This record gives sequence, structure tokens and C-alpha cells, in this order.
Amino acid sequence: MNPVYKNILVVRFSSLGDVVLTTPVFAALRQALPQAKITILTKNQYQDIFANNPNIDEILTLERQENLANLISRVRRNKYDLILDLHSNLRSHILGFAAGTKVIHYDKQSFNRYALLHFKQGNQALQKSVVQRYLDTLGFLGSLPGHPDTKVYLTEKESRLAQASLEQYGLGPNDLVIGLNPGAKWETKKWPLPNWLEFINLCQSKKLKLLLFGDSTDQLFISKLLKEAGDIRDTVINLAGKTDLRQLCALIKQCRVVVTGDSGALHIAQALDIPVLILLGPTVPEFGFIRPRPKDIVLFKELPCRPCSLHGTNDCKRGDWLCLSGLSAQEVFESLLEQLKADSS
Repeated sequence: MNPVYKNILVVRFSSLGDVVLTTPVFAALRQALPQAKITILTKNQYQDIFANNPNIDEILTLERQENLANLISRVRRNKYDLILDLHSNLRSHILGFAAGTKVIHYDKQSFNRYALLHFKQGNQALQKSVVQRYLDTLGFLGSLPGHPDTKVYLTEKESRLAQASLEQYGLGPNDLVIGLNPGAKWETKKWPLPNWLEFINLCQSKKLKLLLFGDSTDQLFISKLLKEAGDIRDTVINLAGKTDLRQLCALIKQCRVVVTGDSGALHIAQALDIPVLILLGPTVPEFGFIRPRPKDIVLFKELPCRPCSLHGTNDCKRGDWLCLSGLSAQEVFESLLEQLKADSS
């Protein structure tokens, strides 16, 4: 007979997209163990992803510069009877060992990812998404009902404020609002500047309204984009670096489609049930992070060098960035129109 767990800690420190992908675990836990106290441990900057989530009782944060000994002390004081380690790195392994309780670790499939990355050899185990592998840590519960979707929970107030914010920019309910996420942590994940410029011009010709998303690290790339784009004040609203995480989520929810690379914005949009148009470069869906739904479109170029990295790099080994530069603005624009047509039918 399985023990009854009453105090459960789920660990996923970072990054934004990976944090969003953990949300189905909480829905499954809550359904199976409705009386349990469920806590998430994540980095301070990602805690807002879990705000207002009815399946989570407490949010525990890893503060910037906090040492591991202090974190271990805090976790031990809470006397968890189960830890689900969904990060599965050295820090989380040490934390789990030192906590002195039962720990179940997420299987990263590191060997199979390595084989795909370096030898272009796939493995049947990689057919499972990261979400499904997270859910596999719940095997002690027996069979789980269905495959819960990722979900970010917005409040009605947050949605109203986002709508009011767009109204201040002159956008109304009849405008076709498209979210664009041009930036990325790694250079090889960025669709090149000339492609974005041509794409924006095509959107302008159809009178689409564009919201530019990004964090402070994306501002240099976006400022170059806006400088070279010329007079697009009636088309583009630059929100990069101007929102907190909850505001970003609420504004993404106002979009008809979000055009993005492999990024945190992609996963937020999916968790809010917004269609995404995904521009993939060095990474591939087989790694498990990309879970396209029927309403989503994934564009990529079949090249023998793909995948060349698990998360992205700052240099292209070929030197021509073809995996992304080869995606034409016209091709992306036509895919966007296809999504908008499907959304309105």
C-alpha cells in the first residue's frame, strides 16, 4: 500500500519556460491528493508564474545569492514527507539528499538528448514531452487521468488592466493584436533582424497591431529593430522591459497569436491557450520542450546540423545562421494569416 503524503515539495528553480511546464504536475497532485499541502520551490524571479494557482498552497523562493546551506535549513524545517525534484541538477540533488525525506527525481533523458545532439540519433524515450516526463514522477499515484495542460491563472483584475492598457495605446476589441517576441537568451535562437523588419512591414500592410514583448536583455536588439523599421508608430507598441511577469502574461492573453522563437513567452502563451507561431533554429521538438497543439504552427529548416545545441548558443557553427535566416518573412507571414483565418472560422 502506498503511503499517504500530506506535505509535498516540488522543486524547479528555473528557467521561465521550464517553470511553466511544471504546472500540470500540480493539477495532477491536487486531483489525486486533495488534502495534501503542496509547495513549489523556485527562484524568486519566477514565483509569479504560480500566483493564483488553486493547486498550490505555498510558494517557497530561492533568493538571489542565497547559499545552499541556508536553503537546506529552510527546507528541513518544513518537514516535507515527499520532494519531487523536477530540476534534477547538482543543487537539487544535494537539497533532496540533505532534506532527509523521500525524493523522486525527474529523468532528464540526458544520454538520449546527448545522442540526438551529437550523433543525430533519436530514441523512443524522447517521444515523451518534458511535461509527460515531469508527470512520470507521479507514478506512485498509479494511473493519472489524461494529460493536463500547462496553465497560468490570471485574475479578472489583471485581465481588465491589460485591456485598459491596450485601450490607452488606441487599441480596441476589433483590432487584430499579434504578439511578437523577437529576443532570446542565445543569439542562435533569434530570427535575424532583416527578417523581422520585412515581417513587420507585411503585417503593417494588413493593418495588424503588433505588441513587442521582451525583457531588459532584449532591449538592445529591439531598439535596433525599431530604429531600422522607420515610422511604424501606428503598427507597433514596444512593451519590452516595461512589464513585470504578471503584466506580461495578461498582455499575452490579449493577443490573437504570438510569434516567437523557443522562449519563455512561447510557454506562457500556450499556458494561456493563445496560438503560437514558433520559429525554431538550433533546437528541435524531440528535446521535449516544444509541445505544439493543433492551433500552433512550428516552422523550421531541415538541415543536417540540426540540432546543434540543447538550449542555444551565441555562435553558429556553420557561420550563416541558415536554420533561422532561411525562414523567410513571407513564409512566416503566410503562416500567421493561416492561423488568424483558422481562429476566426
